[in-house]
Amino acid sequence: MSPSVCKPDSGSMAAPKTSLDLLRLPESTYRGAMRCIAVLVLVLFAAESAVPDAVEQEPGVAPATAGRCGTFSALTITTSADLQCMLLLPTQAGGDARAVVELVQVRSPFGVAVTPEGRHRWNVVLRVEGLPPMHPAVPILPGLMTLRPKSADWLPSVVDLEAIPWAQPQQIVTLGDGGTMDLEAGLVRREIGNRVLLMYGFNGQYPGPLLRVPEKATIFVNLHNATELPTSIHWHGVRLDNRFDGVPGLTQDAVLSGETFRYQIYFRDAGIYWYHPHHREDIAQDLGLYGNMLVEPGEGEVALVNTVQAINHRKAGFFTEATEMARIAMIGSNADPTPVLGLREHPEVVAEMRRLRPEFDRPVDHELVLRLQAHDLPLVIEQLMSLDRIYFNPVEWAGTMAGMNWVSTGAEIDWQLFDPATAAVNDDIKWRFVVGDIVKIRLRNERESFHAMQHPVHFHGQRFVVLEQDGIRNDNLAWKDTVLVPAGSTIDLLLELSNPGKWMVHCHIAEYLESGMKMVFVVDPEPSASSSSSKEHDS
Repeated sequence: MSPSVCKPDSGSMAAPKTSLDLLRLPESTYRGAMRCIAVLVLVLFAAESAVPDAVEQEPGVAPATAGRCGTFSALTITTSADLQCMLLLPTQAGGDARAVVELVQVRSPFGVAVTPEGRHRWNVVLRVEGLPPMHPAVPILPGLMTLRPKSADWLPSVVDLEAIPWAQPQQIVTLGDGGTMDLEAGLVRREIGNRVLLMYGFNGQYPGPLLRVPEKATIFVNLHNATELPTSIHWHGVRLDNRFDGVPGLTQDAVLSGETFRYQIYFRDAGIYWYHPHHREDIAQDLGLYGNMLVEPGEGEVALVNTVQAINHRKAGFFTEATEMARIAMIGSNADPTPVLGLREHPEVVAEMRRLRPEFDRPVDHELVLRLQAHDLPLVIEQLMSLDRIYFNPVEWAGTMAGMNWVSTGAEIDWQLFDPATAAVNDDIKWRFVVGDIVKIRLRNERESFHAMQHPVHFHGQRFVVLEQDGIRNDNLAWKDTVLVPAGSTIDLLLELSNPGKWMVHCHIAEYLESGMKMVFVVDPEPSASSSSSKEHDS
């Protein structure tokens, strides 16, 4: 068995002269089989206009006897002098899966169908056995495999793939106060599994460079867009000047292909942050445009293991998945690689929380309901989701719904932030504050929503503290910019408005953001003493 190509069995009837022997399949066996089908359809079209009544044998390959492909399972396939069937062998990831493709002549009232030029017409029949399911723990839904999204495909375009450089590993870039860095968003090649893919990278790296800067430093980043999509960079979690927050249409114009934009970033808080585009991030980010920023590093090396509870939608069960995401190397005199059994206390944060405590029990100022409106979904998905409401996992950490996610598009799905006080939705919500305001916000993830999902809700440019979840007071008081709201949960948070400008609130699942789950709030500068006196005098 060949681990990397899809080709006829060495003893089967020879195929027409095609590029099947050169076809490299993806790691996923399911998608690999679909790729084989696609190429075989091309073979069919070629056969429709080029396959003669008799196909010449390849040198050194013995003619197949009747029933050669019939050795597959209990199938009985009748062969003739023409090419009729071929055995497909899977990639290394396919295990014991096997498939037979049969070329069948199209029947007509006069015998067999032919083209206007007199050549035979053919149909392709594929039979697959032993194919693994979409997810090792969740079987593929009947009827789901034939569904396709209603949107058009999109991939980066390129004239010569061989001219695109290979993606390089991430590099660490150390910048001091006043340092400058050029960052180019461009095309790269990556090999994933055994497929060569055209993707994006910052400075040809995947992920983008790790920026290492000291706390309280200001750096400058010159973004050059060498992709065909408009883009920008959002400096996630950094409380910086609003005009450099990186949201096209709100804080800046999108950086068009071939253009450059200069960012000025002030790091007022220590920590680990990340940067990514904020225009079609469901495309650009997934293709590789993202990186990290490290402020005030530590020292040592620890494993970052992500252990999650996944849900089986078919059997109403749960299972555990654990993945070592990375090994973190920290540098600095305060490093301690020993596992932390408790949460550390930071005196400066304790002091800030003491200042805020009088606000903890105040009434809620604003509420957002997180919900989904869906329409015109395929019947099989709607039926499954109606059953899914009987049981649910508050947080779905594993990707067990790849097929449904792929089929559903923004045309059928409308993820919403809903303000019950005004009945406004998403961008129609108008919140306005002043620097220095402290507001209490309630986030409620509607359990009755069509297929409620968890939502990581991100506030740009500000910071907040989580007060309680589902009525239980939070004892781990820490500054955050994003909070995960499980399905059916309610979270109260206290938002500190310290940064003037126009800022976004949105779900940080890229597909949900691009399906509408976002809004903008305004923070006006604090009135100065002179302007206040002037207003009093005028009145």
